[in-house]
Amino acid sequence: MAEFIATMVSEALEALEVAREMCIDAQQHTEATQNHAETLQELNPRLGFLRREWTTQSQYLQNIETGLRQSHDKLHNMAKDKIEQFETINTELFETLETLQKREVEPCLQPPRSNPSKVAKTNGLVSNSTDGLSQTNGTHVSPDARENSPILPAKPMTLYDLIDDEGLRAVWGQAKETIQKLERSNQAVDQAYREFQTLELDQFDSFEDLSLDQQHIQHQCAKQTDELDRMLGDLESISHHASQMQLVAEDPSLLTQENLAVLERDAEETDVIVNELREGLAFIQAIREEMEIRTHQYQLFYADLKRGLQRIFEFTPTITRLFSTLLRPSMADLREGEGTDLGSSSVGGGGGGTGAPLETRAELLVAECGNLRSWYTEFARAYDYLLVEIDRRRQVQHQHARMAAEFAHHLAALHATETQERDAFTQLFGQYLPIDMCAPLLAPAPSYQVETVVVPGDLPEITEVALQQAQRNITQGSAAIGSTQELERHISSLEL
Repeated sequence: MAEFIATMVSEALEALEVAREMCIDAQQHTEATQNHAETLQELNPRLGFLRREWTTQSQYLQNIETGLRQSHDKLHNMAKDKIEQFETINTELFETLETLQKREVEPCLQPPRSNPSKVAKTNGLVSNSTDGLSQTNGTHVSPDARENSPILPAKPMTLYDLIDDEGLRAVWGQAKETIQKLERSNQAVDQAYREFQTLELDQFDSFEDLSLDQQHIQHQCAKQTDELDRMLGDLESISHHASQMQLVAEDPSLLTQENLAVLERDAEETDVIVNELREGLAFIQAIREEMEIRTHQYQLFYADLKRGLQRIFEFTPTITRLFSTLLRPSMADLREGEGTDLGSSSVGGGGGGTGAPLETRAELLVAECGNLRSWYTEFARAYDYLLVEIDRRRQVQHQHARMAAEFAHHLAALHATETQERDAFTQLFGQYLPIDMCAPLLAPAPSYQVETVVVPGDLPEITEVALQQAQRNITQGSAAIGSTQELERHISSLEL
């Protein structure tokens, strides 16, 4: 019996120790849960405020992003179109200018070289380079030096020497500068758009999934507290059973048959209570882990949200800059364009307009370059027709002179014949007729002259080589520089 009692006492004390440790763990878990609950209660309103602030700021930035995207798309497409148009016109313009430099002016049609700065240009081709309208040979020689130097003879004058290349350079330079501004503006908007992409404005859209109802927090804490109270009650029961077993071990006389049955029943229930304590501890621990995970998530989200807002605040100066210079790039260029007047161009009546927006100036300047190309094309064609017209007029002049000479000779022969007829009549019958019978018979034969109206200046003589070249160009539709109809269709495609 003594051994049986000792065994029961040992099992009761062991169960008491296990129950006490589980209750201590449960109490610690409960305290940790309470701390997490307090943290969540403090974070929840802060997160709500930050979330509302983020929503406001992100919506504001999304509106800016939408404006940037629209500005980016519009400027990108417009810049692409204008750059392509400028490159096309630029290529055609340089081809036309190269054609003008290859066409030598007939010596008989060359004007006096009264503009040294103009005539002193070398005959290097106008190059389609990054330097624009530049000469491939940079040596400048004065007219006197060309005419007097036996080593460096005068260069033949070409059609290019007869155009206003200074006006051309001015218009072309403004067009190129405007196109470069379009490219820079396009690159700036691209960079700004990429900066907005790095803000990741949708990174906190999952906030609603993290929301935890305050009532749920209180409910979980209450359930955990109730479970802890139940465990403490079980611990008290196990402690009471262990105390009874210790009393019986000290005084075996207290162990009656009835008491023995009660103690055995309590011993069996102790095992059940210990299992219930394990389940209760697992329940309390699960609630603590839930709160711990939720708290960790909230803390991370709170830190991330603060950093996100901080990035937005730090981005504010950039936003201001973008509003003033990127979303409306033409406004900055409007100030730069003040005082610019393309209406003074020597060719055409177009113009960029003072203070015109960047897009408008680009359109007008590209069109002005196209007009220059058209004018130079027509200039070369007109020169071909000029040579043909000069030769035609010379032929007509020679034909008319020959016909006049032949007609004058014929009139003179008629006059001589008529004079002979009248002389023969007078010799045969004049002596028998009274003088006053018909006075007009005494008049000499009528005489006619062919009068030539002299026009000041003689038409120059065109060389056969130049004339044949002009006729080929006209016959081929001026293939070397493109037809006028094709140019007009291209200019119309600019949709100005």
